[in-house]
Amino acid sequence: MGRACIRQRAGPPLPNLAEWDRGADKASACTYDTPIRPTEHSMKYINRNLLAATVLGAALAVGCTGLGEKSAVQTVDDAAIVSKAKAAFALDHTVKAMNVSVDSYKGDVQLSGVARSPEEAQRAEEIVRALKDVRSVKNDIRLVRN
Repeated sequence: MGRACIRQRAGPPLPNLAEWDRGADKASACTYDTPIRPTEHSMKYINRNLLAATVLGAALAVGCTGLGEKSAVQTVDDAAIVSKAKAAFALDHTVKAMNVSVDSYKGDVQLSGVARSPEEAQRAEEIVRALKDVRSVKNDIRLVRN
């Protein structure tokens, strides 16, 4: 009674699970005439594709590094502007700090959120303009009714 062999693409033959517990000392009934190995021709294509992917990845990584990025100093300055603005809003009785958002990019500050009066929106802008390292202020605070 012969056993059927399933030929795999690579690696040893599949074990016969019915004989699994009998031990590994018996020789396998499955034998291969020739092992399946990549040919020189297929390796050439693999190497060429790998090289192309590496070159493309490197070009993308190097080419996109300087697009619109801030330096570490600018990032720290922007964080300081936002922190100082929020602290000043909390100390001021006119501006409600929880209702106004502050975003900064390279010293350009954008205010957004809601205010209950035009005076509150104007005061928030004045506070931010007085801060160090602020180049410009864009006031997008919307007015809401009580």
